[in-house]
Amino acid sequence: MVRISVSRLRLSLSVLLYLILFYSIFDIYYTSPLVHGIKPIRPDAPPLVRNVVFIVTDGLRVDKLFTENMDDTPILRDIILNKGIWGLSHTRVPTESRPGHVALFAGFYEDVASVTKGWQVNAVEFDSVVNRSNRAWIWGGPDVVPMLQPSDRIGDDRVFISSYPRGMLDFTAENITQIDDWVVDKFSTFLVNNSHLLLTEEGVREDFRRGNFIFLHLSAADQLGHTAKPSSPEYFKMIRNIDSNIGRILKLFSDLPFGEEILLETAFILTADHGMTDWGSHGAGSPQETITPLIIWGSGISGPEVLENQSVGVGETELLRYHYNRKIHIVRQADICPLIAALLGIPIPANSVGEVPLDVLEAGQQLKAELIRSNALQIIAQFQVKYTEQKASHYRAFFQEFSSLTQAELSKLMSVAAQLTADGHYAPAISTYRQIIRHGLEGLNYYHKYDRFFMGLCIMLSYILWSVILCSDIVSHHSYRRDSFAPGSLSWNICAFCIASGIILTFTSAFDQSWLRTLYQLLPLALSLLLITVPAFRDVVFHMVSLASESRSNAKVEADSRSPTTFTVLLLVALLELALWGFMYRFLLSFGAILLGLWPFADPSFIGQRSKRLQVAWLLACLALACFPLLPLVGSFASPLLVLLGSLCVSAVSMAFSRVFATSPVVQWKLAQPQTYLVNFAAGLLFAKVLDLPKLPKSLAYPGLLGHFKK
Repeated sequence: MVRISVSRLRLSLSVLLYLILFYSIFDIYYTSPLVHGIKPIRPDAPPLVRNVVFIVTDGLRVDKLFTENMDDTPILRDIILNKGIWGLSHTRVPTESRPGHVALFAGFYEDVASVTKGWQVNAVEFDSVVNRSNRAWIWGGPDVVPMLQPSDRIGDDRVFISSYPRGMLDFTAENITQIDDWVVDKFSTFLVNNSHLLLTEEGVREDFRRGNFIFLHLSAADQLGHTAKPSSPEYFKMIRNIDSNIGRILKLFSDLPFGEEILLETAFILTADHGMTDWGSHGAGSPQETITPLIIWGSGISGPEVLENQSVGVGETELLRYHYNRKIHIVRQADICPLIAALLGIPIPANSVGEVPLDVLEAGQQLKAELIRSNALQIIAQFQVKYTEQKASHYRAFFQEFSSLTQAELSKLMSVAAQLTADGHYAPAISTYRQIIRHGLEGLNYYHKYDRFFMGLCIMLSYILWSVILCSDIVSHHSYRRDSFAPGSLSWNICAFCIASGIILTFTSAFDQSWLRTLYQLLPLALSLLLITVPAFRDVVFHMVSLASESRSNAKVEADSRSPTTFTVLLLVALLELALWGFMYRFLLSFGAILLGLWPFADPSFIGQRSKRLQVAWLLACLALACFPLLPLVGSFASPLLVLLGSLCVSAVSMAFSRVFATSPVVQWKLAQPQTYLVNFAAGLLFAKVLDLPKLPKSLAYPGLLGHFKK
């Protein structure tokens, strides 16, 4: 009975240890970057406009909008050439709707905790421009606009949110652009009945809320991107509809009784939350998904700047091929949030990591200095909270400040910037504040990941020590007499338990650390004590060390017999490393395939040394496999040659199998002979048909290989 209870206790403790180690990965690496408890920073600068109309075309491809002459979008072309500014916005992965809108409205890139919610539901509450504005009206899709509702303004009649019925999200509908028309229709009705609210002046409240924020979420681009793909005629028809709706919106303002007056107090921003691949997906990090269009015009926005000689390529993709002789403005997606805050004169949302793009604003140097100062104070507020949290949870003697922005350096830079502003040297003051913002963002990342390496090291040591304990337990049960392993004395175990418990209590009470973080640090200590105090484990470890020493002393004698094993171990390590680095550098996977092809020549147990033909076949197969990581990624071009080679390979394999079946003693010849002729005939027919592939257009506009074969 005692033996059964001990076994159950060991099993329970083992399961508990595995659960702790499993959970530790999420607790260490999937932590929220949000900083809580930050009060809004009152803006130094006055508002530039009273109203901001924010239009997000969900999933719009930048290269499909910015075409050579923008023939499909004459209204947006006129805005770019004569009224406003244009450019690109860089997003981050995951390129989904929720992360994109969080970056646009709150200024920070998605909390990793939202992965458990499918990027749809708020995993954590966050501050946004909707919360900071005095009034907000939002129309759009049911999968996006509900998440923009501030929790502290539920029931507030100054925040209106409406979405079209889910029944309109029909991917098979012929007129999917009706969802965009619905949004503009609702905005039109509102503007006709409530346009006076856009001119209403209200005093600044204690929470500094002011201005009117209007958000129009147009999601037809995303729906058509998934179904018809971005290169389809339907997609370009949808882009024409977007341009038409922009024209409708501008005409609505012009037709109002006080339309011109309202336009003088209104700025417009058009962008997208993410892009779309050629095959109709998003979520990854390709340039087609992470680069989005940006057009800004209206009051408070600088006009177009004629600039003929400028580079228009974006990396190696050349997504943007035309510059229209107008300066291109490139921003981060999170920068749009402080831009909206600067236009409305409201506090930048507390967790924003964006920087106000001053170049797009029509303002003097003094006003720009005030705007960037508010931006710097908001970033530093987060930086100071992170600094205080980390300092409180670590030994002061071992705590390392962020070297690029220590507390002394921060005070010095702020004093220098303030003095430059007071002296009227606004350009160097702006440069200093930008330096503070840059170092502040780096410091936020530094303190957020401050103890990540140390905690990961503790977990790694715990895994290693636990593996040693398991090996010791196996060896002690199978390779030695049970009599040689007496259980550890009770005094030793009690002493070890008291030491570990005392350290846990000391750490928990002395520092502001979670008990789980303390447990992660003490797991290696507890497992080490277990190895040392239990004689069975200790003796086995000592015996394993002695065996290793003896094997090293006899290395010269056993070199020939051990060389294949040594090579196999080294090969396994190399393959694991190549597989790991292959995520970042794809060509390394080719080296891994080559090493895999050499395996049978070094390890006779993998493929028998007598099977020379099989070894050569294995090597050739691995060399063929090594070619694939070197091929270009699936993109916006067709490759008939690859399709031809693939078909030839399939034909060769089919004929080879038919020959094997025909000559195999297991398969009767009478059954294999008809199959052989059929396979050869099909392979020949496939080869003849594939010869026509080079005649196909070198674009994805043709109806696909299936349609070609159907002819």
